[in-house]
Parts: sequence; C-alpha cells; structure tokens
Amino acid sequence: MTIFRRIFNRKKRYQEIEPDEILIDAANLPAFDTSRLEGRIERPVGTSVFTGFFSIVLLVGVIFIGALINLQIVQYQSLSARAEANRLAHSVIIADRGLILDRTGVVLAGNTAGISETLASSTTKKDAPLGLFATRKYPFGSSASVLVGYVSYPKADQNGYWYQDHTAGVVGVESLYDEALSGTNGLSIAETDASGNVVSGSMVRTAKTGSDIRLSIDAGLQKAMHEAIAHRSEESKWRGGSGVIMDVQTGELLAVVSYPSFDPEVMSSGSPKDAVAKFYRLDQFPFPIRMILLSPLSLKIGKHTGGLIFARRSQCRLMFISTR
Repeated sequence: MTIFRRIFNRKKRYQEIEPDEILIDAANLPAFDTSRLEGRIERPVGTSVFTGFFSIVLLVGVIFIGALINLQIVQYQSLSARAEANRLAHSVIIADRGLILDRTGVVLAGNTAGISETLASSTTKKDAPLGLFATRKYPFGSSASVLVGYVSYPKADQNGYWYQDHTAGVVGVESLYDEALSGTNGLSIAETDASGNVVSGSMVRTAKTGSDIRLSIDAGLQKAMHEAIAHRSEESKWRGGSGVIMDVQTGELLAVVSYPSFDPEVMSSGSPKDAVAKFYRLDQFPFPIRMILLSPLSLKIGKHTGGLIFARRSQCRLMFISTR
C-alpha cells in the first residue's frame, strides 16, 4: 500500500511555464548589469561536489593505507632482511708513498699499483679488501737497501678492518722521512648488498700522495760500489764489508754500501719467510758504517791522502773511497 501511495501522491516532475515570465527574463527588462552577475539567482553548492571531493580523498587514503599495510605487514620480513643486508661500507683509500730519488732523479724506491699476490696471505686476511694500496718497488735491490731501507705494509684483521692503515717506514730513509713520504689517506663510502657487491658509492675524500725525497746519492756509484765490495769480499773470502763515497768539498754522500745486505722487497712483504729467516740467521755481518764516517777526519789531519783504504777489524774489511 505504501508503494502505491507514493506513486499516486508524488509531485509532478514538470511544472507549467508561463510565457510572459520567460519573455521578461530574455528581454532583461529590469536592466541588470550581467557583467557583474546582476539578475542571477544564487544557489548553494550542491552536495554532489562535496561528495565527489570526499570520495577522492577517501580513495587516496585507502590506497595509502593499503600500501602501508603491504610494506609494514605483508612484505615486512623480506624488506627487513634486505635492509639488514644493505650496509654502508667506509673504505680507507691508502695514499701512495712518495718516491725516493737519487741526485739525478733516478728512482731508488717507487710504487707498483695494486697489492701483490705474496701480500694477499700475509698482509691482509681473506675478508679484507685487496688492491687498495700500492706496493713498494726497489729497482736497485740489495745494493741500496742499507740506505733506502724498507717498509711495513698496511694490515687488516680477520674482519677486514685495517689496524695499520698506512705503509710505514721501518729503517733507512723510509723510516727517517716516513711522515713526508706517507701522504694523507682518503675515504670512500659504498653501499653493498648481502653478497658484498657494491650497489652505489661516492668519494668523500681523495688520497694525497706523499712528497718525493731527493738524496745526494748517485745511483750509478751506489750500484758499482756495492758490486765491487761484494766481488772483493767473495774473492778474498771476507765475511763482509762497508763503504762510503763522500765529496769532501761539499760533504755530500754519493754512495753508502754495506755487504752482505738484504732484499728490501722481501723484507717489506715478509715473504718468502725462509728468505727473511735466513737474513736473521746470517753469521756474516757488514762493517759498521759509523766507523768509516770518521775516515774524512783522518784525511783532514793528513793521516791518509784518500783513494782506497783497507782496514782489518774482526775478520772484516773496510773500503773507504774519497773524492777530491
């Protein structure tokens, strides 16, 4: 009954239109200023506008909440594992050491790019990053080792963290001018995944190479004198010898030799270990160089006239060469 009542009692959808009212509005008899919206009937904003607006806001909110639930609940475990796997690795960029040169610019101690294979097992552990620093190269080998010396390479623990983050001089010029030769380390930051692969990275601070050191030594004289003392010692069955060539006019040392000597590259890398152990077990020993540094004094007071001087001390032989 209610349904039929509504049908018969509903208002007519269409109302009668009076022609005179339409003609009045069309002719603008009241002379309204239509540019200022005069004569317009103001009506309130319909509810459909608000309904549409709030529907859009609600839709965006539902999408946002759905994405949040997906990230925080549905994919929580996988994303958490991924976040834990991605790490920011701070890598030290070890600076190259400066060169050690002779008086004419010949390299007595230089650098070789990349870590050598012999250092992979002794200097760093399996988890430590390799190839991050240059190894030292000594072109003249043992002939200049007593003067140039050798170095100790950077070392890392089992977790790959450096506990010695620079190449340090141990003896000789490498140790005496270690601060100038060392330079300044750099720093880089890289994001790595669970497999250790670099995802992204950036350079924070570049490494600064150490300063070059130029000596008064003549590389040619140094090598020739070492070979001469070695040959004479082996020929005469001497246990060892030392020698210095000095310019008595300027006091510059042109050569400083001690025989037998060591291989600076072997001592720096610590490998092979038998060669290092053999050096410490040698019953031969060179004549103390500090003793022959007093020889120029004997030249000054007229005790010697220069040239070659041989002395006997504990079965060793001393060679001092003076230039005038």
